[in-house]
Amino acid sequence: MPTPTLQTLRLLLRPFDRADAADVFAYASNPNVARFTTWNPHRTISDSHVFCPGRPRQGLGAFSHITTVVSCALAENTASQRVMENCGLKFDHTQFYRWSKCTEFVKQRYYQMVRGDGAAG
Repeated sequence: MPTPTLQTLRLLLRPFDRADAADVFAYASNPNVARFTTWNPHRTISDSHVFCPGRPRQGLGAFSHITTVVSCALAENTASQRVMENCGLKFDHTQFYRWSKCTEFVKQRYYQMVRGDGAAG
């Protein structure tokens, strides 16, 4: 099943398109951005092409089957946690996870929104 598109008046979440690679590289190559992600800073535009495999041609916008939205951020990344809260997600739990670029476990805070809890639906 293709990745759904989610759109509100102020936000469009959609799968990456190959045409997005230059924009992805602009932020993914920044070490300050990559610090809070599971990837290392991108060194070349080819690294960013991996994130932008191309957009499926059918099924876009069909997300009515989604009942739960889940997101997470590093525990020290309070700015991202505020964004999730402002989007209506509620704190659910904390979990330690090992990112491939890290030698030790990182503490992540998970947030979720269940259809009927807020703006989803």
